[in-house]
Amino acid sequence: MSVEKGFTKENLDYYLKELAKEFRKRNGSDYRNEYFECIIDDYLLRLKSIDTPKERRKKLSGLYLACQMIAQYAAEAGIYKIGIMVSEYLIIKYWKYMLENNKLGKLPDVEWLHKFLSMYEKWNQKYYAAVRYCCEGEDRIPFYNTIEQRLLVYEVLGYLISYAYYLSFRREYDSVAAGRCYEVHASIINLINNHAQFAYAPYDRHIGIVSMLYRLLDCLERTEDICGLMRYQCTCLAHYYLMYHKYPTAADSIEDAIAIDMGALAEDYRTSVFWGTMLEWIVLMDQSELYQFLQSFLKDDLKNVTKCVWFLRSEEESQFYDVYAMNQAGEGIALQLEKTFDKFKEKVIFIMKQYETEQFSFDEYSFAALEFIVCRYYGYLVRVKREE
Repeated sequence: MSVEKGFTKENLDYYLKELAKEFRKRNGSDYRNEYFECIIDDYLLRLKSIDTPKERRKKLSGLYLACQMIAQYAAEAGIYKIGIMVSEYLIIKYWKYMLENNKLGKLPDVEWLHKFLSMYEKWNQKYYAAVRYCCEGEDRIPFYNTIEQRLLVYEVLGYLISYAYYLSFRREYDSVAAGRCYEVHASIINLINNHAQFAYAPYDRHIGIVSMLYRLLDCLERTEDICGLMRYQCTCLAHYYLMYHKYPTAADSIEDAIAIDMGALAEDYRTSVFWGTMLEWIVLMDQSELYQFLQSFLKDDLKNVTKCVWFLRSEEESQFYDVYAMNQAGEGIALQLEKTFDKFKEKVIFIMKQYETEQFSFDEYSFAALEFIVCRYYGYLVRVKREE
């Protein structure tokens, strides 16, 4: 199935019907995001500053309808996560459009954002209803092999955590959203408790989902849960490495993850954003005992592994809404362990303070959930920070 730019009113219906066939044929297993990304990108490129309000409304109505149709076709094939991804990409790219065209805070544009967010909420709720059963009992995530099961655990967690964080900002003025937030949060905790596979993240970049989880728990004032999960996961991963030489693959490749799990050295373990980011959280949560427990392991057993962290400057925000931002923007820093926790904490806090004044548009316009939406969609890292 080919994807072409320049969709017209005449060929869009035909394209969407072909897309529906693609869903049924592939059953969502290897569906590529570019199918809907091209449609959304094309519609947004048609928006011009000289458009009349009527022309603008017509174009955005067409974009909204096309996205809903794609999501509906996927839902008819039983694949609700595509509806989430379509709405995520729509929100990300529409926000970027508003940012670059000085439309943030303008009422007509914000009204369309609210429509797109309603779509996001709709498909997240349908997805949650479909996967909730898998969260409430032991090992209900489909089991093909250990790697695929762990990947599915992290996939479900990514969707649910991002959705619960979005709901958490509506709970104070929307009782329905509040109830949904706590329901989804409970299912997240049940999923972790019922699937021990959570402790061994298959990919190094899954620290992004772990960081999202910590920030959600902090937002819901569950700080003890954060500390407990940190101790549990760090202890398990250290054990897996020392006993079996198993570790989250930095390649984000299922083939490499399987090779490591089977005992084959698929790659040299040289760089880890997982351990770098986890060390940031250890400092932020003041976990001195955990640092001391991990110190010899990280310093000696992982002496050849660079523990790195990533920061983005606000001047590069526009790149944050595109793919490969972590490769093309931001700053990577390697953390060096110290003999004492206090000395290490002092150094990490100094580094973090160099970036704490960076303010992004979603901070200014009180849309904190956008950071999670972007990071879930692209697999980026949310900022390591305490919730206010």
